[in-house]
Amino acid sequence: MTHYPGFTPSGRTFSEYDDPPDEISSAIGRVVLSFSELEDDVSSMIRGLLDIDFERGQIVTAELPFKTKVNLMSSLQKIQFREDFKDHDMSQAEEMLKEIVASCLKAEELRNQIVHSSYRGVFRRGRATRQKTTAKASAGLRIQKVPVDSGYLLDVSEFILDVMGYFDDFEQYLFRIESGFNDCNPEDAPIRLL
Repeated sequence: MTHYPGFTPSGRTFSEYDDPPDEISSAIGRVVLSFSELEDDVSSMIRGLLDIDFERGQIVTAELPFKTKVNLMSSLQKIQFREDFKDHDMSQAEEMLKEIVASCLKAEELRNQIVHSSYRGVFRRGRATRQKTTAKASAGLRIQKVPVDSGYLLDVSEFILDVMGYFDDFEQYLFRIESGFNDCNPEDAPIRLL
């Protein structure tokens, strides 16, 4: 005997729901979608560095936590430096990779703060209070309340999208080295990442 119904799609559209969209919920959604794209980019980079097809790449990355994916991508990239760029000074590229890794981990930290919190407040005015409750053995119960607004949440989303751009800059920099551009020096590197 079933006491509670399972999930059944209603078939209603977004505009048919009673509550109109609010800025906080929409901005949180953008953070989630941006981070999903970043995670896909890291997985794609792993597939490329392993030189395997999409399906095999999905098998390798599908169950990995984001931090593990970032560490795997970084380790594989360092092998590529050793093998494919052994005749080049890769110190600038190594610095860039280190900054990309740090940026990815910061993006995850920000995303986790946002997604693993509860929100209270007047969402319609683009403001709310983010509440995070933890109970660790070392610190005991901690309740953190932080005011947030939709602008901050959208800034986090934009930062995550910027991190995705760092991958493009990094790949272009590596291409320039691989192509033998003699003028490829640290001053020609793409923007500083952090």
